[in-house]
Amino acid sequence: MKAWRYAGAMRKLSSRLPFLLTLVAVAILLHGCIGPGKIPANLRKALEDRFSIRFIEQPLKKSGPKDHYLAIHDTEDRGAFLRPPLDLHPPFRWELKFGLFSPSTSTGDGIFGTELDVRGSEPLVFYGLFAQSVNGGLNVFASSNAGIHGSKFYAGIRIVEAAVEHDGKEMIFFARPAGSDAPYDEIARLSVPDLGGPLNATAGAFNIGAGEVGFDCIRVVKNGNPPEPVSPEHDAANALFAVAREILEAIYSLDGFTPDAAEGGAHIQNALDLLDAAMAQVEALDEPGKKTPQKLALKNLKKAGKKIAKALKLLEKSGLKKSEKVVKNLWKGGVQLVIGGAVILPADLRASLPGEVKNF
Repeated sequence: MKAWRYAGAMRKLSSRLPFLLTLVAVAILLHGCIGPGKIPANLRKALEDRFSIRFIEQPLKKSGPKDHYLAIHDTEDRGAFLRPPLDLHPPFRWELKFGLFSPSTSTGDGIFGTELDVRGSEPLVFYGLFAQSVNGGLNVFASSNAGIHGSKFYAGIRIVEAAVEHDGKEMIFFARPAGSDAPYDEIARLSVPDLGGPLNATAGAFNIGAGEVGFDCIRVVKNGNPPEPVSPEHDAANALFAVAREILEAIYSLDGFTPDAAEGGAHIQNALDLLDAAMAQVEALDEPGKKTPQKLALKNLKKAGKKIAKALKLLEKSGLKKSEKVVKNLWKGGVQLVIGGAVILPADLRASLPGEVKNF
């Protein structure tokens, strides 16, 4: 089977893994440069034995700033995608870092990277930027359901920084060695003036044997405006996505070896302001009854607000001295945000995700 067909198969495999929605909540929306902590026990139960999802810490030394990444272990030659319930609309830019973070890991001829699927397309329409470990380096290639569109081999490189963007007319795929200050290499450029629908972005791996693939620094750098919402539920969902993006950017600013307290604090404050507005929209959806989905959502969104506010207070009081605790509170707040938002997802957004919302 050709590499690009393996990549597309990852999306189909994910539809059979009902626990992935849980992983989405934990992994992507809260990920940025991923924060410290463990997947909560009640969510971890949703994982099948054949997969292991871990948060790995990379300290440069015993004290000082640390970096964290998300590691996927596939021990049964299967595939896993992590997908946020977030639509991308042109013009957008989606970034992430992926590769072999552990110096001892090997992934054989497995494929890993990011795939952007046109929501609701049947047969599936996807655009991906993937890599394979080859001869001590990474072969990075851009593909879609139509085939492979370009590739570049990075000798001696185990991790790449990647980006996919759409300017309204073209889909452009970029990569460069991780940590490089050089401009991104353009891997491919496709003319796609009409995507046929919003894109759902994913990160994942397929057929990596007993190896480990790491993902870090996932960001929605920019995103276009969605079409006119068809329901108040879409409005509320979009408002919550905006909060999640600010949490992601805050974590991105505060985790890693060069954290920025001022930038992180600004994003946390933005998240709190946006959360207040989003909760007002959710509250407007309420129906009569004691245990409506809206009331459940608000309960969890209030918990999210407390964790995010705690993160900001800790940052203002202690600065970067307790940045890990700040990020951990953001991570916990993000979990509550996704749990709260899941129950009010519009049907079309819910249908684009593997698994069932009831898994929460």
